[in-house]
Amino acid sequence: LMGLLVMTSTRERTLVQDKQKEEKLPFFKGLKEISKSRYFWIVSISKFFDGFKGGIGVLLAWVCTYQLNNSSALGIVQTVTSMAFTPGIILAPLLMKKMGARNAAFFAHALNCAAALLMLFTFRKGFVFFVIALFCYNFASGPQYIMQTSILSDGLDYHQDKYGTRLEGFAQNFMLMITTVGTILSTVAFSLIYETLGLVADETTGLTDYSVLTDAAVREPIIQWVVIVAMIAGGLSALPYLLCNLKAKDMIEIRERLEYKKFCGREECKGLEEEELKKLYAEYLENCEREHEAERLKVQAQKKEAEDRRLARLKEEEDFENALRGKYAELIESGVTKKKAEAEIKSMKKERKKKQKQISAEKRKAFIEEYKAFRKRKKAFIENDVRERKARGEKGFLKILAKEKFEDVLIEENIQKAEEEALKTGASV
Repeated sequence: LMGLLVMTSTRERTLVQDKQKEEKLPFFKGLKEISKSRYFWIVSISKFFDGFKGGIGVLLAWVCTYQLNNSSALGIVQTVTSMAFTPGIILAPLLMKKMGARNAAFFAHALNCAAALLMLFTFRKGFVFFVIALFCYNFASGPQYIMQTSILSDGLDYHQDKYGTRLEGFAQNFMLMITTVGTILSTVAFSLIYETLGLVADETTGLTDYSVLTDAAVREPIIQWVVIVAMIAGGLSALPYLLCNLKAKDMIEIRERLEYKKFCGREECKGLEEEELKKLYAEYLENCEREHEAERLKVQAQKKEAEDRRLARLKEEEDFENALRGKYAELIESGVTKKKAEAEIKSMKKERKKKQKQISAEKRKAFIEEYKAFRKRKKAFIENDVRERKARGEKGFLKILAKEKFEDVLIEENIQKAEEEALKTGASV
C-alpha cells in the first residue's frame, strides 16, 4: 500500500523532453553516446563489483551451521543483520543533502570496505564480532542503490543538456549487461576460492559436501579470502565516485535549461525570436507558479474541510448522547419502567442509524452521478478536440494532446476556484 501511495503521488523532478518526441536510439549510436557519459561509467564500474561484494552474504549461514552447530540461530541473526539495510536507506537522502551525492556515495561504498576489514580481523575471535561487522556491512549497502540512481539521473540530465540525447532506456539495459558480466566473474572467482581451499564438488554426483566446513582448517581460510575479495571490491567500487564533480547548484541550472529547451520545442514556439520565446517562457513559469499555489490552497482547503467535518461529527455525537441521556431521565421521571426507557433509547439509536445510512446512500448516489457527468464531459471534450486537430491537418499523439488540454482546462478551473476561495477567506493569492 505504501508503494502504491509513493507511485501515485510522486512527480518527476523535471519534464526534460517533449512528449511528442519519440526517441529512437540504434545500438551503436547509443554505445557511442554512452561512451561520452562519465557518470554512467562511474556508476557502472561501481556496480560491476556488486557480485564480488555480495559474496559476503553467504558466510552467515556457514558460520551458524558449521561453526556454531546451531542452524536455528540463523533466522534470528539474519533478521537482525538484514534490518541494518533499513536505517541506511532512510538516512540516504539526509547523507546526500549534508555531504553531497559524490561524498555520500564514496562514504557508503568505503564503509563496505571498512566493515569487511573489521570482519577480517575479528571473525576468528567470536560470533558477536562477526555479527557486528556484518551489520555494519549491510548498513553501508542500504543507501547505495538510492545514491547510484541519483548520480546516474543527474549524469543523464547533464548528458542531455550537453549533447541533446536522452539515454535512460539504453543506459539501464547496457548497465545490466555490465553488472551481469561482473556477477559471472564473481561467481567464477568465488568458485575458484572454494575449490582451491577444499570445498569441492563430488566428481561423480556433482554435489558439494558442505559438511567439510565444520573443520576450522577448511572453513576459516575460505571465510578469510571471501572477506578479502569483498573488502577489495568495496574499495574499488568507492573510487569511481571521486571523479564526480556535479554539484546541486549545477543541477538546478541544468534542469532549468532542459525545461526551457523542452518549452522551446513546442509547436507554438517554432519560428519565434529569442525575446518572444523568453517572454512566453516567463508567462509559462508564472502559470506553473499559479498552479502550484492553487494546488497548495486546494490541499489547505481540503484539510480544513476534513477537520470541520470531524469536529461537526464529534459535536453531533455529543449532542445526540446528551439528548439520549435527557430523554432517558425524562422517561424515568414520568414513571416509565427502566426496561421501556431503554427500549425507547434503543429505538432512537436505530432510527438515527437508519437516517445516517440514507444520507450516506444519497451522497454516494450524488458522487456517482457527478463522476459520470465528469467522464461524459471529458469524453466529449477529447473527441471534439481530436476532431478539430484532424481538421487542421495535425497527426500523431492527438488523443494524448487532447487529454493534456483537458487537464489544463481543469487546472485553470481549479486555479480560479482556489483564488476565489482565497479572496473569501482572506488567504494570500
